[in-house]
Amino acid sequence: MTENDNKQLKNQPGSSEQPGPTDEHSEERVRVVETSVEEVTADQVDMQNSSAGKVVAERAIISQGAAGILKARSASVSDGAVGAVQADRVELNASYAGLLYANEVQIEDSQVMLMVARSIQGGPNRTTVLLAGRVEGSVETLVDAKKAVLIGTVVGLVFSLFYMVIKLILGRK
Repeated sequence: MTENDNKQLKNQPGSSEQPGPTDEHSEERVRVVETSVEEVTADQVDMQNSSAGKVVAERAIISQGAAGILKARSASVSDGAVGAVQADRVELNASYAGLLYANEVQIEDSQVMLMVARSIQGGPNRTTVLLAGRVEGSVETLVDAKKAVLIGTVVGLVFSLFYMVIKLILGRK
């Protein structure tokens, strides 16, 4: 979001920006309410009943909203949806994420297609593919790390055999 777009965001109906303290180490805070924006970048972003194509922040809070891409140091999504999340710490509550990549995840009653994390806590949750160092709580997963290795090995062997057969057939002509 350009500086001009940021100024426009302040003036949109249903949207407001709340700046932090005025000293040189001030924290930029943006609040997005009941609107849609292409991109929002700030130290802290608070979205309610809104959507954004991309959110970049130190701390992002999405409540009953959606974001295509969310990149933050700390992210919290409640009753929302995110296409892709990259953060150090993520909290999901009754939400959906397509791709989630984080160090620590606190997740409750949510769904994630592909989750890669060092530590996951919470439950019940559903994931399609889960690659995690430590899991505490109830997580229903279709493919975990062991299954992913097994699937990769089998697919690699099948493609190798297929390649060798094709090479033998084409080599005889």
